[in-house]
Formats: sequence, structure tokens, C-alpha cells
Amino acid sequence: MAATGYLFDNSFQPGYQIGPYGLLERFQQGGQSDIWSAWDENARRVVAVKLTAIAADESTGEFKALEDESGVIARLDHPNILPLYAHGKVERSSYIVMPYLPFGAVSRLLQSGPVRPPTLIPMAAQMATVLEYLHTHRIVHRDLKPGNFLIDSTMRIYLTDFGLAKPLSEDTLPLHTGHGTAPYSSPEQHTKRLVSYSTDIYSLGIVLYELLTGQLPWEGQVALAMRQLDSGEQIPDPHEVIPDLPAALAPALRRLTAQDPRDRPASAAEAFSLVANALLPDFAQGTSHPLTLEEALDKAPGHLTDDERMARDAQQLMDYSLRLWESDSDQFVLNFTNFYMLDSIYTDVERFGLVPDETQRRFMLHGALVYGRGEQTWWSQVADVTARMEACERTIANQNGAARTRAVLRLLGEPLVASGRVKVSPLTQERLVELAVEMQDSALFEGLLVLIGRSSEQRGGWHTGQLSATANQALARLALGGDRRAQYAARLIGQARNQDALSVLLDTSSDAHLQARLVAALREVRQAAGTLPRSVPTRLRARVVAQTVAQQLFADRPRVFRAYLVCVLAAALSLGFYVYNLYLLPQFLDSARILNAVGSGLLFGLVIGLGIFVTRLSAHRLRILALLPRLIAATGLGGAILYMGFIGYHVLFLDSAPTGVLIGAATLLIALGFAVGALLPIRRLPRAALSATVIAIAITLSWHFHLTTSATPLLYFEASQPMHMTYLILIIALFMGFVPHAVGLSMADNNVRRS
Repeated sequence: MAATGYLFDNSFQPGYQIGPYGLLERFQQGGQSDIWSAWDENARRVVAVKLTAIAADESTGEFKALEDESGVIARLDHPNILPLYAHGKVERSSYIVMPYLPFGAVSRLLQSGPVRPPTLIPMAAQMATVLEYLHTHRIVHRDLKPGNFLIDSTMRIYLTDFGLAKPLSEDTLPLHTGHGTAPYSSPEQHTKRLVSYSTDIYSLGIVLYELLTGQLPWEGQVALAMRQLDSGEQIPDPHEVIPDLPAALAPALRRLTAQDPRDRPASAAEAFSLVANALLPDFAQGTSHPLTLEEALDKAPGHLTDDERMARDAQQLMDYSLRLWESDSDQFVLNFTNFYMLDSIYTDVERFGLVPDETQRRFMLHGALVYGRGEQTWWSQVADVTARMEACERTIANQNGAARTRAVLRLLGEPLVASGRVKVSPLTQERLVELAVEMQDSALFEGLLVLIGRSSEQRGGWHTGQLSATANQALARLALGGDRRAQYAARLIGQARNQDALSVLLDTSSDAHLQARLVAALREVRQAAGTLPRSVPTRLRARVVAQTVAQQLFADRPRVFRAYLVCVLAAALSLGFYVYNLYLLPQFLDSARILNAVGSGLLFGLVIGLGIFVTRLSAHRLRILALLPRLIAATGLGGAILYMGFIGYHVLFLDSAPTGVLIGAATLLIALGFAVGALLPIRRLPRAALSATVIAIAITLSWHFHLTTSATPLLYFEASQPMHMTYLILIIALFMGFVPHAVGLSMADNNVRRS
């Protein structure tokens, strides 16, 4: 922000520290000067800091002129002049520190229209008395305008901006910084003639005209001084703009704004008396003599200490802001500086004595979420969960960036909201979807989608009209993103049973490039909702089911392969041990005996192990099916493969054709043991114990019924050696029941974890 001939330090940013003053917010920007709010760490108050550029060439004398402002203010002591707290140099700028007034300049009053005479007279009296003080000290301000008169909550006037002020004992030719502000400047300022006290009186006349009529002469299209210099024209009659104003006002203002300085009032006090008494015929209450400046000042606001003024300003600012906030409570009505000031005052009860009520605490919580200042303090002071939630929802609905993120994190940390027992509004859900589209933080994104999902979760059929068309399109785009965020967005559609967002998804079915992503999204939708609506074409539904089954069964393939290997190992060890110990040959380490055991174990262990593996895999992972159908499917599939394995053993190894149903019943019972163990919420060791027990029971029962029915048993034993049989059954059951559980297959939310 460099001006011609000046160097302005661009390093000034919020947080920049100038001694004890930390910059907060720039609220006024000019050619060579900026005005910032700042926090005074020593005095614990918000202040205003004016930073002025240093001239590039100090040999011109301009730098000394810019420094003169702090020198002028430092010599002045008047209740209507904004005092100087500190001044100095920083980087390539000079600075002055002054009180911060949250109600700004008199010019803000014009936003509500013209100022009525009863209000104007005490204001004009304060303007006149401060000019009297300056002129007594031989200083001319040279830049009077509504923007340079600040006001506090009591309507006390403070003159500020002495950048053009000049002691009359020095050369009064205007500096390069200009002639004041053109619409308020006198003819002598426009023509670069010597200025005098009457220069300020001229500008005061323009200021009073604008305040009384609500506009500059000729609506500011041309300066009065220029018209005077061109044609000698006088200031327009205020009565023609505001008919209620007295006719005597025009001659009074024309005296103040006379082209020739000698025709203007001799003093600011005389100027005030002219204007005030021109207004008095309609607004005086029994006044029998002309109103003097001293009498008017008696009715002006009294002097307050800094702390008293700050407390009064804070109270009025709070009351005014609350009225606006409650009439349009979605918007936060304070800028950062004013909120910072209220926060510093209302949290320092011992110093200022202001205790916020419940409504004020809710208001401050809203601001804390918007600006990130005092967030924990005000959150803890608002105990009602609904009020906290409302503050978060307002912030999410009407703010952007960090403010929304703060509100989302607060909602996620609120137990009732995070659990879904208290739900956010549909409008907030829409804003959360918009935020999710922009969110890059994966952890926060997941939390955000969880929050939306718990608030929009629906039971029963599919629903329409939950979100706007824009939000549904954004949600569908997220679901088709092909990344982890897409997975969460698709689940959200299913969890909310959002027919509109699903329809947007289905509209992409003709795009060949998006087919894979569409099927993946529909798979997540189905998993969250439990079903897909009839609007999903049969072809897509079949692909979704097939991919869902494949994804559920074969996620984490290395683990799946290891699980199969240990199942084969268990079956091979069990069957090999059985063959080696049952068919005794002359020598313990006879080669034929070893080959029989190893061969039968490896050959039939592949199939029997597959049966155990399929049972466990289906029961653990086939989440597309409900619990009972999954139990039946796992038992049936695994039992069938086990049956084929044992039939093969009897036909190929024993060379006999099995009869009866004992093998089928035993294999189904073994499969049921593994399936039930997989579905029960128990740890791996109890599951293994259950499987081993069922295996022992199945083998024992099949042999027992073989003895009474002559049907083919699962395994043959020597009836004359019951202890040997018990020993074999125990070892087989331990091998076949415990070893497969060495590798877990359980899944939670499609993420494989150890069971």
C-alpha cells in the first residue's frame, strides 16, 4: 500500500506487536495512513493505532510534518480531544496510540438520516468548544469533517486526526498532503492562500449543514468553495432540503461559510451562537436570551474516566447489538474489534462490574465461535445444550472457513449431539454438506459426515426433500470421488435414505467412465441402508451385490490366504495323525505308514481345510446377509465342502462307497460349530474351544450311530480299544478346532481387524 513518495511497511498484519500493542484489525485505510485496533497488554484494553508512512525523501521536510501530529496532540489537554496514549516509530512508519471508540465517527449518525436540532445543539457546542481551545493555543485543524469527530455512548464528541493541524506561528502554506477534504475545505485552502482560525469555522459550517440536512451542499457533486470561487454562490438554504428547519438557519450558515474569511464569525463560540439561536425559535424551551456556548455545554455529557467510558460503551454496544442479533440472529452483528472489546470487558467483572445475563452469554458464545476469541470461556458459561447447539448452527449456516470448523468441532464434542440424540436442523445439514465438499482434513471430514449422518438418519423407506438440490448434487459428487471421502459420502446417502441424492447418483449410470465409481458408491449406500430402492436398475443391483460379496469375503487378501493355509494345515495334521495312529504297521517309523499318513493328510486336508475356511470366512464376513441367513449359508457351504472331503477320503483312500447320512450330519455339525463360534461375540480362544468341542461330539456321535445302524461313520475306530479311540478323537479335535483360529477373519465396518 505504498503512496507516491512514501514507504509504507507492508508487514503490518493482525498479531503484529508494537511494544505492548498487538494489532487486531485494520478498520480504516488511507493513502499514507492506516488505523488499526490493537490490544494493550499493559492496560488490558482495546486501543486505536494510527500508522503513518514515512516520506521516501526526508530532505523534503515531509517526514517532519507527518511526525507533527503526535507532537500537536501531546501538547493538548481537552475533554473533547482524543488523548494520546503513546507514539513512536516502527519499521518505516510512525505511530500514535489513542483510545478506541466503538461507535465510530459522527458520520455514522447520517446513516439514519439528518440529525434533529435538539441532538445537534449539544454536539455543535462540543465541536465549537474544542475549536475555541485549539484556536486559543494558536492551532488550526484544517481538516474538520464528520469523519474526524468521534462519539462515545454518551454522545460526547472527540476531535481526532491532527495530521494537517498547523500552529499559526509557522508557515501555513498547505503541505503536499493536500488541502483538507475537498467538500469541507475553505476557498483559501483550494487556492493555497494562508489559512487562519476562520478556515476551521468555514469547515464547521459545512459539517453542521450536512448533519442537519443529511447531505452535503448539492449532494457533494461540487464543493461549495469551488462554486464560490467560480460564481460567488452561497451555501444552499437547508430549509429547502428539510422544510422543518427554520428559515433563519440559512443566513447563519452563510455567515460561517462566507467566501471572505473576514466575513465569518470571529470565533467558534460566536459561530455556535449564530447557528444555535437560529434553531432555537422552534426548539428552545422558554429561553428568553440568546443561548451561549457555556450554557449549551452545561447540557453536554459529563467527563468519564477511561474505565467508566469503556464500561458505558460496552453496555450500550451490547444492548444495541443484541437488538440486531435477536431480530436477525443468524448473523453475528459485531466486527472483530468490537467483539474483542466486549469480551475483554465482560470477562473482567472485578474491574468493570458488568455481569452478562443468559442472553448476553449466548450472544458472546456466537461471537466466540465466529472469531475464535474466548471460545472455551463462553462455551462453559452457556450450560444449556440447546443454546450451545443454536450458536454452533448459526455459525455453520452463515460463516465460512475457520469459524465453521470451530462450530463443527464443538458439535462433535457435545455428547448429546455426537450421539444423535439431539439433531442439527436441515439447514445446518446443508451447510455441513457444503463444508464437507471443501474439507481437506480427513479426520475432520469423517467427523463431519458422522455428524450429518446421525442428524439425518432415517428409518423405514427412502425419503425425498431432506436437502436442497444443490446439497444433493454436492453429496453425489463426493460419493463419486473415488477416494475415502467418497465412501463416507455414499454411506451418508444410505444412512439418511436420501432418495434425491441417490437419483443424482443414478443419473451418472450412462457415463461409462464413472461406472466403477457408481457401483462402489451404491455398494456403500446399500451397506448403510441395508437395501437399495426399486429405482436402482436390476443390472446395477446385481453388480452391487456381486461386488459387495467379493469385497466382504476377500478384503485383505494376504490375511485370507493365511487363514486358508492354517485351515489346510489343521485338516492335514488331524487326518494325517488319525491315519498314522489307526493303521498300525510292524514298525513305528515304517515308510509305508509315514507315506500313507502324509499323503492322505495332504490330499484330503486341502478339501477339508477348504470347508473349514469357507465356513469361517462366510460367517465372519458375509455381512450382506442378516445373521440367520448368514449362519445357514456358512453352515451349508462349509458343510458341503467338508462332506466332499470326507467322501473322497472314504472312496479314494478306503476304497469303499459310504452309506447312510452320518457323514453328512457330522460335517454339517462341524460346520455349524465353526459358524456359531464366528457369529458369537466372544474372543478367539473360546471360539476355538467351541469348535474343538463340536468336532469331538460330531466324530463321537457318528461312530456311536455307526455301531447301531451300520451307516458309514465320519471316521473308523477300533471298537475294542475305547481309550485309544478317545485319545485319537481328542487330538483330532484339538488340531482341527484350535489351529484354524490362529488367523482371525472378523471385520468391522469393512476394515479388517483381529477377532
